[in-house]
Amino acid sequence: MTHQPYLDWMITATDELSDPLTPEQRIALNEHITQCDSCRQVGEAWQAVELKMQSAPMLSPSAGFGKRWQARLETSQKLRQEKQNYRLLGILILGAFLMLAALTTQAMPLIKSPFLLLWTWIYQLVQTFYYLEFFRVLFISIFQTAIEVIPLAWLILFAGFLCQLSVVWFIALRLTTSPWRVKL
Repeated sequence: MTHQPYLDWMITATDELSDPLTPEQRIALNEHITQCDSCRQVGEAWQAVELKMQSAPMLSPSAGFGKRWQARLETSQKLRQEKQNYRLLGILILGAFLMLAALTTQAMPLIKSPFLLLWTWIYQLVQTFYYLEFFRVLFISIFQTAIEVIPLAWLILFAGFLCQLSVVWFIALRLTTSPWRVKL
């Protein structure tokens, strides 16, 4: 014989939030309790627990509980976010090293001399700085020409438009990355 439905009915009979038992269920429960000693003991124990819970005094939290709880919640959220950031950083660094190792093993047969590779890297670095300087001079000359050709009012309107775009971008970035909006 299975006792589980009767045990569930005993709890349901005393629970104010659940649906009450039907008359048929109540009759079946009473008949089972009169015949089954173990279920009767469970029912008596459950009634004793209910009485103790109802007679126990209601405790209220100490002063400032809400503020302490909110501060602890914020601290734990910050710690969780920091841990997640460190994990992501570690994964990215590990991935970069793995890619570097894979590229190095693939490029080893092509490299005849490490000295030649070093000079190639130095050449690429110098060439990059050269191109950066070239673009700097190019943009300065374009900017100076634009100042001479374009009226000042248009330049002010363009600068204002760029400022508005940057404010909209900042607001959109703030709204999408706000910790109150992002659910983890």
